[in-house]
Amino acid sequence: MTQVQTDKAECLALTGALAEAYSANDPQAVASLFAENAVFYNSNGTNHVGRDSILNATHEIMSMGGLHFVVKDAVVEEAVGKVVTHWLLIISGPTGPVAKLEGTDVLHWADGLLVYKSAFLKTGAPKHMPA
Repeated sequence: MTQVQTDKAECLALTGALAEAYSANDPQAVASLFAENAVFYNSNGTNHVGRDSILNATHEIMSMGGLHFVVKDAVVEEAVGKVVTHWLLIISGPTGPVAKLEGTDVLHWADGLLVYKSAFLKTGAPKHMPA
C-alpha cells in the first residue's frame, strides 16, 4: 500500500520542483516527478495514464514555445498529500513573451511522487503580449 505524503513542506517543495521542471522546458524532469502509474488530466481535455504517456504529453505542451511556470498560490491538505495551486504560465517565442495563461492544478503527492494531476485553465482567450 502506498504511504501518503503528508508533510506540508515536502509537498510544497515537490510542487516547486514541478514548476521548475516546466520552466526549464525539460520533459524528462517533469515526467520523473510522476509515479509510474500516475494519472494526468490535461486542461485541454486529454487524459494520460502512466509516466510514458505523461512524458509524451509534456513534449506536446513544451512544443508551444519556451515556458515560464509560476505558482502564485498553493493550499496544502497535509492529511492526504494534496496541493491546489493557482498558476501563471508565460509562453515565449523567439522575440519574447507571446501569451499568458492562468489556471489551477490539483496535485496528489505520495511517496515523493505525483500520482494525480488535474489541470484547469481559466476560461477566455490567452492574453497575447505585444511583440
